[in-house]
Amino acid sequence: MAGTVRFILIGCLLQGVLSSQFQIPAKYENDLQSAKAVLIRGKKWQDGNHVFDSNKTQSENRIQGRLIGDLLQKNCTIIMDRLTTSYADHYSFRIDSMGPLKFTFNKTVPILVTDSPPKPKLTPEKVEVTEGTSVSLTCSAAAPCPKLPPTLTWTPRLRNSVDQLQENEDQTKSVSSVLTFTASHLLHGQKISCTALYKLQQGDGEKKSEQSLTVSVLYPPKSTSASVSPSGSVMLGSSVTLTCSSNANPPVQSYTWYKVNGKEMKTVGSGQNLTFNVTEPSDGGQYYCEAQNDHGRQRSPVFVNTQTADYPEKQR
Repeated sequence: MAGTVRFILIGCLLQGVLSSQFQIPAKYENDLQSAKAVLIRGKKWQDGNHVFDSNKTQSENRIQGRLIGDLLQKNCTIIMDRLTTSYADHYSFRIDSMGPLKFTFNKTVPILVTDSPPKPKLTPEKVEVTEGTSVSLTCSAAAPCPKLPPTLTWTPRLRNSVDQLQENEDQTKSVSSVLTFTASHLLHGQKISCTALYKLQQGDGEKKSEQSLTVSVLYPPKSTSASVSPSGSVMLGSSVTLTCSSNANPPVQSYTWYKVNGKEMKTVGSGQNLTFNVTEPSDGGQYYCEAQNDHGRQRSPVFVNTQTADYPEKQR
């Protein structure tokens, strides 16, 4: 008997779904009135290996399930309930009628049943952006049981996400969630996770899987600060060290030191530390450290107090 059949099969902890759209010669059209759907386990037909019969009750079938769709329209789906790992095998579809229409389609479909659902997919897989950039992350997870689609949750939430159930090119279903946020230096190095929570069939609990990525945010120097050692007043003739620190990504590429002279600023050194001898009172005063990378720069002030052995300056 000539015929074509297309199978869509998803094995999961919730249900198995076997769908078929088939064609039969015109002379067998009337036989569809009395036809039933049969699910066969194994790659070859033999007595006793049919595990589902759409005319039988669930207690009579070895696999609990049900037939939806319409055989008369040559479009039907067998839903198998409460699958366990022991059901992993190849399955095929058979039409059996009271008349001469009795045919097992040659194409078998493998069912792989796992203890845990597959991890959701994150797109893009890597995020490296400049601070202030808008970022959109998409998380998608298989929805083998459209009536019990997984729930997707983002951690941290950042902002509200938009979820939707969609049909893929191969006619399988999936749930996707889009999270949009503005990149901040506070997110640099932080892990963002998407968790897919699958509810098993009524009262059977739930399973979850997770996928995550670490965000890399490029930003200019932040929290720049400068300090002086020793602290307090510095005696003339003593050595003093100024130290600068800053948070940046990529790390600070250069530190530049400036000293305020009236209304002007004079460059006095470079590097994270600046050490000099205080030889006269004018060596004290206001200094600035400037931290810089490819994305910007930031300054921080520090004040050096000086005093002589006989006449200490009033500290400012």
